[in-house]
Amino acid sequence: MPEKLDVVLVIDDAAVRDALKFLLEVEGMTVGLSDSLAAISIDPMLMRCRCIVIDNASLTKQDVDVVDALRAGRIVAPVILLVSRLNAELRDRCARAGIHRLLQTPITDRTLLDAIFLVLGTSNT
Repeated sequence: MPEKLDVVLVIDDAAVRDALKFLLEVEGMTVGLSDSLAAISIDPMLMRCRCIVIDNASLTKQDVDVVDALRAGRIVAPVILLVSRLNAELRDRCARAGIHRLLQTPITDRTLLDAIFLVLGTSNT
């Protein structure tokens, strides 16, 4: 496994997780995988990553409470949260929790890629 990962995907759906991993690797990124934040929260992989993408459906805690747990564990990588339902309350909670970006699924364009490239400070062209 690489010393530094670009992205860790926390997605419970194996097909979606594998498809996104393939897409990100085609774009030149190094990718780590997990099916739940609980499984990965003690994994040193999180200390080596530059961005964490979390699918809200894979969370066992309330939406953004997970970011507090990450920060308590000294994980400072920007978090991109994928949600199926977006509302003002969730948007506000995410802003207070320090979630870098909130994206509504399904994503049918390059929005996720663009958000990750922005976090990594690299160009996608």
